[in-house]
Amino acid sequence: MKSLKRELDKKLRYQAIVGEPEEEKEPIKMKEAIERYLKYKKQNYSEATFRTDEQRLRWIYQYIGNVPLKSLTVDHIVDYVNYRLKKGVKRSTVRIDLVVWKALINFYKKRGEVERNPFELYPIRQ
Repeated sequence: MKSLKRELDKKLRYQAIVGEPEEEKEPIKMKEAIERYLKYKKQNYSEATFRTDEQRLRWIYQYIGNVPLKSLTVDHIVDYVNYRLKKGVKRSTVRIDLVVWKALINFYKKRGEVERNPFELYPIRQ
């Protein structure tokens, strides 16, 4: 019962901050997804967490572009990882990028705006 109440409270808080998802003719794309997700994060997390996630999502967006969230595949993840590693970024930093990216997609999966998360097929290793 408590978990149901918590889930309802969480959903109502989200709706008050971001609003109900509108009926969309087009699937949500990365730019809008990031903006809406960061609006939620800013209201519910510390400023430091918000800033860190904002920067990491900016790096991901710069590489991936404004693709529809539902079109993301494991290949996008693999390509991003290889790109960042070739740029000399440490594996631990890339892993944190992936954790933030996975959370973004899970956020929209829970809202029913995407059906699957490609990270379900791509385990994030330590």
